[in-house]
Order: sequence, then structure tokens, then C-alpha cells
Amino acid sequence: MTERSAECSLLDQFPGLRQLVESRPGFVDWSGGLPVVEVDGETFYVVRGDQLMDRCQVIVEWVRLYEPALLEAKTENGDDQEA
Repeated sequence: MTERSAECSLLDQFPGLRQLVESRPGFVDWSGGLPVVEVDGETFYVVRGDQLMDRCQVIVEWVRLYEPALLEAKTENGDDQEA
């Protein structure tokens, strides 16, 4: 029984973002180079040398490192719609 990470909940707020990022060649190259660890039947990726992340966390980490505008633009659009 696994709890969803905050990053999974964040990605749920932005339909299509997960698929968009996973289709980017830069993400495929970057994430493909991460070591993979299986813990209790779940897959985690080793990032920053010793930090385990689930797939959602890896996607959000890549966005924050390489294309932060993807989250900023969507956040600004959401804020604009509420105003």
C-alpha cells in the first residue's frame, strides 16, 4: 500500500503535462540515465546520488531543472482564471 507523492497530486492538476514531459527527448535521455531500484515491488529512481524518487517525482524534478516554465505558465493561467 503506497501513498501518492505530492508530485503525483501536482501532476494530476495539469492534465497532459506528464505525457508531454515523458515524450520530450531531453527527459527520456536524462531519466534513462538514472539508476533504478526496486523496493518492496515498487520502482524508484536514484537522483542526486542518494535520493529515491518515484516516477512523478522524477518528472517534476526534470521540469524544475530544465523547463520550469511548464509549471509556472500553468500556475499563472490557473491564477488568472480564478481572479
